[in-house]
Amino acid sequence: MGMSGDANVEARGIRRRGGRGFAATTALTVSVLVAALASPVAAAAATATPVRASAVSKPAPVSVGVNAGGRPVNPAGVRLSMPALRSVSMLHDGKPTTVTVSQGRPASPHSSLPAHGIVPTHSSVPVHSAPAGTSSGVQAASGSSPAYVTRGPDWTLAQPASMPSPRGFAGLADDTGHHVDVLFGGEGPNGVLGDTWTWNGYTWTEQFPLNAPSARKGAIMVYDPALAETVLYGGYDGTSVLSDMWAWNGTDWSQLSPSTSPGPLAFAAAAYDPSTQSVTVFGGATGVGTGPDFGGTYSSAAPLTNALWRYTSAGWTQVSLPGAPSARSNMSLAYDVSAGELMLFSGWNGTGYDTGTWTLTPTAWTSVSPYMSPIGRADYAMAYDPTFGRVALFGGNDSTNNLQDFYVWNPQTVTWMNVGNDTVPSDRYGASVTTAEGNGQLILFGGLAGGSSTYQSDTQILDWLPRGANDGNRYS
Repeated sequence: MGMSGDANVEARGIRRRGGRGFAATTALTVSVLVAALASPVAAAAATATPVRASAVSKPAPVSVGVNAGGRPVNPAGVRLSMPALRSVSMLHDGKPTTVTVSQGRPASPHSSLPAHGIVPTHSSVPVHSAPAGTSSGVQAASGSSPAYVTRGPDWTLAQPASMPSPRGFAGLADDTGHHVDVLFGGEGPNGVLGDTWTWNGYTWTEQFPLNAPSARKGAIMVYDPALAETVLYGGYDGTSVLSDMWAWNGTDWSQLSPSTSPGPLAFAAAAYDPSTQSVTVFGGATGVGTGPDFGGTYSSAAPLTNALWRYTSAGWTQVSLPGAPSARSNMSLAYDVSAGELMLFSGWNGTGYDTGTWTLTPTAWTSVSPYMSPIGRADYAMAYDPTFGRVALFGGNDSTNNLQDFYVWNPQTVTWMNVGNDTVPSDRYGASVTTAEGNGQLILFGGLAGGSSTYQSDTQILDWLPRGANDGNRYS
């Protein structure tokens, strides 16, 4: 489903849905009817089914303070997040308390909490804290399930003055050292591409470096903050799977010649792992096959690997860890800041798709069993969204259909949460995603969309906005 609704152009060049702006206000202490989400520490232990707003009672309100940063704190000083949007039943000092928010703003006429700038840290975390009867107790009411309060996704279509041509399978990385996102190559209607573009948060600018990698798609591309450069490796040039390595320094590409490397590799998963200070690469295709990304079908796929490699200033090192997924390609790695680990989902395993979810620490892989999970797929877009504090996954292809569903991963409850598809981009696979420079949100570019898998050139920005009371439990 594409973008819809009235729009107005803001200064940063993004078309936003009308009627959702917020004006920040301040207050030191307020007696409010607000929906609150407990702090990450307090919320870790509770796991249960959401309760609807209509089930709550109406006892006295709780006095909630606001700190200097505009964040609410409870009377005992425990910091709360407030992505709240409807009533929930809670305990305070052992007494049931109803708290309510309408359209992201406190519903009480006596309250004036800041409605904007309070960034949620969890997508679907129960309101749960110290035991009832203590001064800091904030729990689900006795006899009910813990309440869940969330924000909803809102994708906005950017309107840059210039943009790359339609394509899929491009490399895209957030070059924080140079305050831009960098895009390279991919494949368009006329074949593989070898151009370089940067996104500054407002528009795309084509770069014309003196040196550049050859045209390709399916290369890994990751910004390495330890080396202050964007690393590109491998890919497929339309004929061969490549094994060359390049670094982008903000103005030019330079070819690197490490003594050891993963060898020919395309459509692998890669992310920067701050715990090992390395560009971490898993899996991929080591040779040419006739899968869809090589121009055919899945009936005869390329040779695959499940090798794990790490790249640092000392070069490439292959690492063998217990619990590794089977060989696969066309999947993504993302570093989950909230959990302090890398995670991987599904991918093409040579015969089909599984629905496996794995986490990766410096010492081991762990196969987790989510309470809920997306269907198996390849060529989805997945990255950590710092605005929402969650790994987000969008779209892909299940060998039959292009997908349009959108999920966030909750490591505390060990589940993928489907957050709806009313404002997501059109169904697609092979899109590129990273953190949008300048605002910390996710940016998604291009891909192949629709039944005819048409190459796209749209730039979509992900935001998270409070949902009103009429939205019910859709995002819980």
